[in-house]
Amino acid sequence: MSKVFSVYHIVINTYCRRMTIPSSQKRALYSYINAIAINKGCKVLRINGIDNHIHILLKLAPTVALSSLVQEVKRCSSMWMHNNPNFQMFESWGKDYFAMSINPSIIESVEKYIDGQESHHTRRKLEEELKEMCLRMGIEWRDCFLADD
Repeated sequence: MSKVFSVYHIVINTYCRRMTIPSSQKRALYSYINAIAINKGCKVLRINGIDNHIHILLKLAPTVALSSLVQEVKRCSSMWMHNNPNFQMFESWGKDYFAMSINPSIIESVEKYIDGQESHHTRRKLEEELKEMCLRMGIEWRDCFLADD
């Protein structure tokens, strides 16, 4: 029997990083996204964010491609929000996303980081955060990363 342990930290932003996810409705959105992940055989370890982006820490099922899962999360949750009167400002998700694999030894620190999103982003913008993550991992940063025209 094969054993696969694949954990990813995923960041998905709203279109043009507009503040369109009402704080009062975040938990409902996160529950919906969790159900999508479960339906695909994945396990959400943490999910949180602010009005213009979400962070998801999840264990990816070995039969699921990361890009397919993110596409499904974005597609289904977007349709759900468009049909939900509590998300009147939501336009769509941005076309890009950020994801990185996580070493099992740092899962707990990533969980704490995701839990603290609200206070974290009072001091720091999403763009600054992602740029630092990319540079730390040796990924070329583009100013247009996560930009939607």
